Amino acid sequence: MISMTGYSFVEGEIDGWVYSIDIKGYNNRYFDLSVNMPPILQSKEPAIREMFQERVARGRIEIFLRLRDANPAGLEVDPDAVAKTVQTIAQIRSLAGIGGPIELQHLLMFMNDLRAQPRVEIESLWSSLKGPFQQAFDQFEKVRQQEGVRTRQDIEELLSVIEKGLEYIKDKNLNLESELRSTMNSKIRELNIELDPIRLYNEVALLLLRYGIHEELSRLESHLKSFWEWIDSRDPVGKKLDFLCQEIGREVNTIASKVNSADIQLKVVEMKDAIENIREQLRNVE
Repeated sequence: MISMTGYSFVEGEIDGWVYSIDIKGYNNRYFDLSVNMPPILQSKEPAIREMFQERVARGRIEIFLRLRDANPAGLEVDPDAVAKTVQTIAQIRSLAGIGGPIELQHLLMFMNDLRAQPRVEIESLWSSLKGPFQQAFDQFEKVRQQEGVRTRQDIEELLSVIEKGLEYIKDKNLNLESELRSTMNSKIRELNIELDPIRLYNEVALLLLRYGIHEELSRLESHLKSFWEWIDSRDPVGKKLDFLCQEIGREVNTIASKVNSADIQLKVVEMKDAIENIREQLRNVE
């Protein structure tokens, strides 16, 4: 069982670049990946997506890659960029009907665009960053697995509440037929009427068909068995377990509607509360 939430951070220096990589994971019904990286590496986004899609089934993941030159060579201005910026500012002034000369302060507002950009060997840089990316991803997966272990422990405790409730109701249900027969005999004595034993047996059988919960208990037991099997799977099971919780809840609700025992109703309330808490935990499971 793996959690959808996780975080990792890796930083360092490589090939004259200082880098930092953040990976954050959040709950989401589907796989949703957001990649934020410098423009010079935008062409490598598909490779990053492929890396994550191979190992993450669902959840929202945000990736932040930051780069800066470890040894900046001072300010170098690109003459062509300056000329183009001046032309653009002049055109804007003309269209807006604003007079006056273009001053240095106007150009400084575009300082980042006027810098001469260093030549970057993209393939070489990307090749060097693959190792740190893998390190960040492995760290991210480790955190998700640790979160998954804690989530599983919580779910197992809640499952034990449901299983104990099931055993309690099964024990109570063993006496259902005798209780129905006793109740009907008491009513007959109160009314002071004669009733054929066969007729009494048939009436009890009809009541058992109407109020009996044997089938619901059998299905509930089967659902819980499936839950334990799926929770041990190494595949993504969050959605499957959530659907199974819905079926478990349906059987528990049917039992509640059929049985009037106050003791059983209290157990049902505990079981329903556990089911809701399990579904809440499953919203964080891949």
